[in-house]
Amino acid sequence: MQKSRPPFRPYGAAAELMFGPRSRDKEIVLVGPAGTGKSRGVLEKLHLVALKYPGCRILIVRKTRVSLTDTILVTYENKVLPAGSYLKKGARRPSRVAYRYRNGSEIVVGGMDRPEKVLSSEYDIVYFGELIEGEEDDWEMLMSRLRDGVLPYRQIIGDTNPGHPAHWLKRRIDAGVVTHLPSLHQDNPAYFDHKMKAWTPAGAEYLDTLSRLTGHRRKRLLLGEWAASEGARFPELDERHRFRLREQFPHGFPDSWRLIVAKDYGKRAPYCALWIAFDHEGGKWVFREDYQAGLHPSDQARRVVAMTKANETIAQIRVDPSVFNASPGIDPDKTEPAIAGFWRAIYEADKRFGPMLRGFNRSRMHALGTIDEHLDLRSGAPKLHIEESCVQLWQELTGAIWDTRGRAEDIDSACPDHAITALYYGIHTHSGAPEVPRSLAPVEDVAQRVFAEDHRRAVRQFQGRTVRRF
Repeated sequence: MQKSRPPFRPYGAAAELMFGPRSRDKEIVLVGPAGTGKSRGVLEKLHLVALKYPGCRILIVRKTRVSLTDTILVTYENKVLPAGSYLKKGARRPSRVAYRYRNGSEIVVGGMDRPEKVLSSEYDIVYFGELIEGEEDDWEMLMSRLRDGVLPYRQIIGDTNPGHPAHWLKRRIDAGVVTHLPSLHQDNPAYFDHKMKAWTPAGAEYLDTLSRLTGHRRKRLLLGEWAASEGARFPELDERHRFRLREQFPHGFPDSWRLIVAKDYGKRAPYCALWIAFDHEGGKWVFREDYQAGLHPSDQARRVVAMTKANETIAQIRVDPSVFNASPGIDPDKTEPAIAGFWRAIYEADKRFGPMLRGFNRSRMHALGTIDEHLDLRSGAPKLHIEESCVQLWQELTGAIWDTRGRAEDIDSACPDHAITALYYGIHTHSGAPEVPRSLAPVEDVAQRVFAEDHRRAVRQFQGRTVRRF
């Protein structure tokens, strides 16, 4: 016979969420250190709501569906649901789509990596776990699904440990847009005995573990502070470098401003394209981005064409210099010359686009220094402005740390830098002397040359095997 669990009693942020005067607010986030019981408190509320309001629909979501399986769903099944609950029957956690209550209520589970699975329905409550992983667009998109109408209120709830102080969620909290419920370690009854007013043995051990952390991890996970990573490569970056295009330029940029596209090529790694506007005072305004892995080179160019508005004229496209490179004997595995041909053919077919030119390719340190110069606020105003929808560029800049292996001024190789690279292709090279792009053969000629060399290599390999065999 299974031992029954003691009833859950909420404290702190969990109690506020379930029974406090702000418990029905539209947007609520629980933010605090690791191990404060944030997820447990949210899940207990969702379970009570599902029992109290027959026929209600609730969504539990994380950035990816797979991340739910061994985190939130384990807590829900093992700690919230009664032992032997009928709700645990059926599909296993990795493939489960929903928990269906006998009163008609339903808790749907999903991930924002498959938005069509979760955004095709309407819900009374949405819960986004580990919200620090999400984007503001995810949050607002989920808000649009709060229309079911069984509950007397609609609500979206998030929980998370703190992250970088420039994160969109911190900005939303500071603006008072969301109801912020700070969570403390004392809120977790497994770690703090409220009758004895003392830490439990498990709590004392867990706090000892967290106290051994250092730097920003200690600040975030033990102290619950929004803290930047140590050794941030771009420490000058802050909210003054962000803008909202629809608010600051409701009618678009002035016609006299110059627009360019800067691109970093990617094969298995993501490619990145940035649209940048240049004002008359040296300011650069990054107002659009495209960032995706696994795209064919021609698709990378076609996406840029499709995402450029009909009334926009792109003065030039600054691209990864490697796509112009060719070794003396063309290696059939080295497709960059063919990529340049693909791209040129696509852009030349559209009158909105100017010439395709090399991005800066002399010194990476010099190029990163250009970003430093544009982030410098000593003059009173930034030279670089980043639209809030350019989330990948923002995340790369805020997450970049200094290289610790002796490459002065560089970014640690563990940090993604695809958007950063596209950025310095654009802002470092735009004002130089006009470049004349190297004459490129038509894409058909380049491809034919690659295929011919591939054929010759195959013949040589076959002849070599023949000689060795006989």
